[in-house]
Order: sequence, then C-alpha cells, then structure tokens
Amino acid sequence: MANITVTVQSLLNSATDVSITIDNALTIADLKSSLAGVEGYGSDIVELFYKNAELADATVISAAGLISGSYVSSSNNISNPTLWTKEERQTKKLDLAEARRQADGDATKNYYRVNNVYSTTLLPNPYNGNDTAPDDGASTLSNSRPWTT
Repeated sequence: MANITVTVQSLLNSATDVSITIDNALTIADLKSSLAGVEGYGSDIVELFYKNAELADATVISAAGLISGSYVSSSNNISNPTLWTKEERQTKKLDLAEARRQADGDATKNYYRVNNVYSTTLLPNPYNGNDTAPDDGASTLSNSRPWTT
C-alpha cells in the first residue's frame, strides 16, 4: 500500500523515540520486528500501544489506525509468568539490559557501559526453568556480576 513513518517509544530508553518507516499493509508484528531490529533485542518481548490500546500482532498497521506521524508507546512483557519460565524471564531481562549497556556501540551515550556482556555463569544462583534450587552458578561472587567485557 503506502509507506508511513511512525514514532515508537524506545524499549531501551523510554525517554527516547525511534522513527520507523514501514509499509502500512504490514502487521503490528512487523512493526515490532522493525523496532527490535533497530534496538537489538527479540521482538517477542515487545508490546505496542496506540491511543492507550494494545496493538495485536496480527492487526494490519492501516487497520490499527496508524498514519504517518502517529506515536506508538512500548512496553515489555518480560514479567508475565504465563508467557515465560523464571529462567526465560531472567535471560530476557539480561538480553534487554545487555542491548542497552552496549548502546549500539556508541560509547558517548550515557547508558553505555564497558562491562556490557552478561554471563549467567557469574550469577550465584541462576534459574533452571522455574526451579530456584541452587544449581551450577558461580562459586564465588565477583565484582560487576554478571557483566564482563
């Protein structure tokens, strides 16, 4: 149909917006993928809202009422226990934090961190599915856990 440019609230930094140009014949799932691709995380954690209503993945962008200049807010669904196990939630939170800390390689951004890669082996007790019993976590605590360079 036609390309439109919408402004989407960043999931990594809620005070920042991302401008996305997309064909309005595509779906909300495609818009989520575009946002996730720009920011560097999986699109499965993104929820998008327009005029305070959640946008369903299968909805066509034009049918959702989005036009050029529309503003779409974002949220993550990581804390939803019906979607994810504790281990998956832990990993998804770390993935999101890692993307933010890496700041797309721009060390001038105030949220960039030198220690910007995580390792669950540095966690004292990482989740295993929904099990919180001690497992193969770090035997000693380290500074900046679970972050490494």
